[in-house]
Amino acid sequence: MAADYNRPGPLKGMILQEDAEGRGLHFHEPLENPHWLTATDDAHMYPEDPVVGLVVGPRAYAIPWWVLKNYHLANLVLEGEPIMVVL
Repeated sequence: MAADYNRPGPLKGMILQEDAEGRGLHFHEPLENPHWLTATDDAHMYPEDPVVGLVVGPRAYAIPWWVLKNYHLANLVLEGEPIMVVL
């Protein structure tokens, strides 16, 4: 039977994962300083791709769902304003 490297976290229901040496595993580093493209310049998106949309000041921003799901957290500065997006 494999060793259990999970232990209770600081919040109720939270489980922290550790490696065999007891070091915490970091599976979800936050998205920081992304490279923004205009909708017409992005060759990786399809019209039917879901996005998380943000309107900050005069501009609209979209983070593709398939990008955000890999990070679960985005620390952004948009129009000079710090913004955190949590999925």
